Amino acid sequence: MRAYQVCMQKGGCSPASTVTPPAADAEEPAGEDSPPADQFAEAWSRRCNEPQRFLDHPINCVDWSSADNYCRFVGRRLPTEAEWELAARGPAARVYAWGGAAPDCQRACYDKNQSCRPAGEDVATCAVMSRKGDVTTDGVFDLGGNVAEWVVDGFAPTPAGGDDPRGPEAAPLRVVKGAGFVDEAPRLHAAVRDGMAPAAAAARVGFRCAADVPVDAHTVPPER
Repeated sequence: MRAYQVCMQKGGCSPASTVTPPAADAEEPAGEDSPPADQFAEAWSRRCNEPQRFLDHPINCVDWSSADNYCRFVGRRLPTEAEWELAARGPAARVYAWGGAAPDCQRACYDKNQSCRPAGEDVATCAVMSRKGDVTTDGVFDLGGNVAEWVVDGFAPTPAGGDDPRGPEAAPLRVVKGAGFVDEAPRLHAAVRDGMAPAAAAARVGFRCAADVPVDAHTVPPER
């Protein structure tokens, strides 16, 4: 979140301080069933990290365009769905980002609305990399829980085949991968995917950026 605030201070990023009503997102406030839209927005906007200056927590409450814009601002891009899933599952297609062991409250940041919320603690994200068990063999943290993440692809119910299939650009929804801090254990499976309206901003959804690997000029065969 600290890096996103720098982008805001430089005029490159929009504030990340409010959520959209339930029609655009599936999360529900603690202890309330189907609240009116204004109550929903008020309740979940209190879980936005930017206005609270939770600098060591992930950015959340950003729509797809804000996520895409930040990545471009820092010279990177949103990952594709296939890139995200490969990072989480690895070539061996791990069940969870860390391997095959079932999720628990010490390993990953999830279900903070219910069983994984310590008594007296508010419903909130966790500091990044604070769950030391939620890490891949390549050292990538928090692909299991904390916040779900926007990727670049348009959402199709069944992804296309191939090494790096791209979702339809004109699709009305964008793909969200991973689980958020209020999601239950089954959603931590690394293959789980959702479609969300790109204008939606949710407390359980953030993003991370990807970068292309530079081609080493010494490894490129000379033209003939």
